Amino acid sequence: AKTAPERGAHGISAFIVEKDFPGFRVAQKLIKMGFRGSQTGELVFDNCKVPVENLVGRENEGVAVVMSGLDLERAVISPICVGIAERALEISIEYARTREQFGKPLAFNQGLAFDLAEMDTRLRAAELLVREAAESVDRGERAVEEVARAKLFSTENASYVCDRAVQHFGGQGVVRGNIVEQLWRDVRALRIYEGTSEVQKLILSRALLARNKAK
Repeated sequence: AKTAPERGAHGISAFIVEKDFPGFRVAQKLIKMGFRGSQTGELVFDNCKVPVENLVGRENEGVAVVMSGLDLERAVISPICVGIAERALEISIEYARTREQFGKPLAFNQGLAFDLAEMDTRLRAAELLVREAAESVDRGERAVEEVARAKLFSTENASYVCDRAVQHFGGQGVVRGNIVEQLWRDVRALRIYEGTSEVQKLILSRALLARNKAK
C-alpha cells in the first residue's frame, strides 16, 4: 500500500492481509489458458483495515520486500520449465518412433529427426543454466544475473520445445486433451510470471553494459 504517495516507489509499504479482515474479499477466480494448478483470483480491497503489526519489514520499504523474493521465485520457475520441456521431448520421441507415415516411422524423416536433436540440445543448455542459478542461490548469493539468465532461457526454450511437439503431432497436437496441447498452454504463462522475458533481458543488458563501462 502507498503509505507516502509523494515519495513514489520509496513510499510503499508491505503488509500481510488476512482473509477474514473486513473490507477484503476475493471477487472471482480467473480462468487462465493454462497452468491452472496455480490458481489466480481477483482481490478486492474496500476500506480494508490492516493492523500495524501486519507490516512486513520497515515502513516505506515495501518494494525491497517484494523484490527480495523475486530471484528465488524465478529460480523455482526455471526448473519447472526444464521439466515441461523434457516431458514434451519424451512424448515427441515416442511419437516419432511409433507413428508411421509413407511406410516408415516419422523418426526416419530427417527434418523431424533434426528437430528432435535441436530440442534435446536446447534442453541440455537450459539444464546447465538452471543448475548454475540453483547452485548460486544455495550458496546464499543473490545471483541476479544467473537467475535472470536461467529464467529467460528456460521459459523461452520450453515454449519452443512444446511448440515443436505440437507441430510434430500435426492436427492431433491442437486437439484439446492431447498432452502436448496442454503442455503448450501451461508453459506460455511462465514467460510472464515473476517478470517477463523482456524484464530478464533488461536486467541482463544493464548488468552487461555496467561491466563493460567499468572496464
